[in-house]
Amino acid sequence: MNLRQVTRGSTTREIWVFLFLAYGLSWLLAIPGILIARGSTGSPFVILGAFGPAVAGMLLSYRHERDPQVRPSTRLAWLSLFWILCWAASYFGTFMVVPIRVTNQAKLIMAIVMAIMALVPAWILSGAFSRDRGVREFLHTLVCSSGWTWQIVALLSYALYVTGPALITKLWGGNVNQPRFAGEIQTVFPLAVGAFCIAFLFNGVSEEPGWRGYLLPRLQQSMSPLRASFGVWFLWALWHLPSDLTGLAGRTFEAYLGNRFGVLLPLTVILTWLYNRSGRSLMSTAVFHAAFNTFADFLPSVSGTTWLLYAWAAAVVVLDRIWEPPDLEPAPLTISTIVDDG
Repeated sequence: MNLRQVTRGSTTREIWVFLFLAYGLSWLLAIPGILIARGSTGSPFVILGAFGPAVAGMLLSYRHERDPQVRPSTRLAWLSLFWILCWAASYFGTFMVVPIRVTNQAKLIMAIVMAIMALVPAWILSGAFSRDRGVREFLHTLVCSSGWTWQIVALLSYALYVTGPALITKLWGGNVNQPRFAGEIQTVFPLAVGAFCIAFLFNGVSEEPGWRGYLLPRLQQSMSPLRASFGVWFLWALWHLPSDLTGLAGRTFEAYLGNRFGVLLPLTVILTWLYNRSGRSLMSTAVFHAAFNTFADFLPSVSGTTWLLYAWAAAVVVLDRIWEPPDLEPAPLTISTIVDDG
């Protein structure tokens, strides 16, 4: 058995264990949470369950190699800072986006619950400063970026996709869909910032380290970025199943197909392109994830523009020839002890 066969076999086992942990951690929280909350996808259990992919990637990235130059106090300091920021973003962002009239006692309870929930994204973000070399390398690009070019591309490209057709339609006198949150810029802008921060923390940070940071590089070791995108898309779509059964992706079967098959597929191809192009930057994919979860509620749009997503995806496929093997170094093998060959 040659080295390539050993490496491929080890990578396959890594992928299977990752999927077992990602699905298991998510569904064990999401399914009871949905049942307890009578179908609501906004319960704390469901929200925390979304972090399954990121947590699975972290657990399997441990190398058990401590860096003596990194002090435990450094990780603790970053964890505390991120905890405060995540709590503030989730607490104040929630009240901005969804104005709720509650008593002071209820606000205190919400503040405590959100403080507990904020520990999870804070712990993941602080992993970029972990003493363990594997975890630090795995999450480094989620916090530390060598440049902001691709983060800006991730942020503005989806905004252009939403508003571009609306602007052209408006100039031609057509009908434009008004956003869910409409009004004066001084009112809408803080709402958009709050919603974006929540989406970044509880969608981007919870999912992207797993799907793009862990699964995608391992699939790309044995297949092209295009084929790897199809694999990530299928597993990513299936992972949403507990929430989708409550109507998250649409109340009808046609709406579900249109969302998970019609929209998620080209988005996955674009995310693969963005991840590879940005030098494997998790921050860029997390920003893009937050953008497509947020901007439709705050920017004018027009119906029937899904074909533009496919045109966008087709353009990156052709221009970057992503049906060919990627021009990337293989992701380091950091097999956890539970899948170690011994």
